Amino acid sequence: MPNLSTERVLVTGGTGFIGRHLVRKLLHEGAHVRVLARDIPKAARLFGDEVEIIGGDLRDPHAAPLACRRMDTVYHVGGLYRFGFPYRQELREVNVEGTAHLLEAALNAGVLRFVHVSTSGLLRNRGGLITEKDFPSTPRWGSPYKNSKWEAEKLALAAVQRGLPVVIACPTCPIGEEDDAPTPTGAIFRDFLLGRFRAGTHTGVNVASVDDLVSGLLAVAERGRVGERYILGDENIWLDDLLQRISQHTTLAAPTIHIPHGVLLAAGAMAELISMPCREWNFPLTLESAIHATRIQFFDAAKARTELGWQPEIPINTAIARAVQWWAEALAERPASVAQVPLPRTPVREAGVH
Repeated sequence: MPNLSTERVLVTGGTGFIGRHLVRKLLHEGAHVRVLARDIPKAARLFGDEVEIIGGDLRDPHAAPLACRRMDTVYHVGGLYRFGFPYRQELREVNVEGTAHLLEAALNAGVLRFVHVSTSGLLRNRGGLITEKDFPSTPRWGSPYKNSKWEAEKLALAAVQRGLPVVIACPTCPIGEEDDAPTPTGAIFRDFLLGRFRAGTHTGVNVASVDDLVSGLLAVAERGRVGERYILGDENIWLDDLLQRISQHTTLAAPTIHIPHGVLLAAGAMAELISMPCREWNFPLTLESAIHATRIQFFDAAKARTELGWQPEIPINTAIARAVQWWAEALAERPASVAQVPLPRTPVREAGVH
């Protein structure tokens, strides 16, 4: 673990799921932490006076220079995580133009290390385990979110050529407490506990404890090679298996119905057609999420283990139990219409089998 007692660190997206766990880890290690946050009251509730809060939006070109001033390290975790064509312009403004603002500000401020947190979902390999080499040469139609992250990663690599020491981290699906937005993985836990997850599909994903992912980000900052990307992931798992494991910590049964890929894609395409005239679309399925659900995304994180000395330590079953318990408690505090939530069957301290 790096000695962070003298580090001045900026975190974008610090109030998000991975971001808040990262901020707390940095504080625990003694770093001076600054967060760039649109919601200042939320940042204050999460961190109190332990962090320096800079109010601002990634879309504002004036916010980035102020945030990067006198910083040693930048963790760029922030971004817009939305699927669907109605969000494509906002995705570009936040994830592409916002990243450009931050990279330029970090370069001008003389930042010593810039950790660009991308997404493993960009990588694709039809023939086996996905590695860092499987970055697509072109963006893909039908995926506005992933395409915005593709463009952002290209900008990050271009900044290396201008002298900014950028390292790219590609986390897989995080599991743990406080995924309140939620991420797509967190939505699985929420919907399962609410009894809404009545059918699955043939999907393969990689999951990791959010705490292990945060330790991986610190390892990327300390030991990652400039201009390189590192997959941070733990266990490759089928969606059916994940749902069964969630079920083991509740009183609910995992779904046994499977939606064929063709039906899922057709429904996603229809949802996109309906949403075209809308500025926003809250239907849970989009073409991009349907495409993602039909893929098997199993990853090989050997590069991070070999080069960074990073090794996940928290068993996935423990992370699942923690997430189930957090969601059960969070949902129980909501109005009576959703109050009947099955409490965890297995205490977290006992859920240590990987």
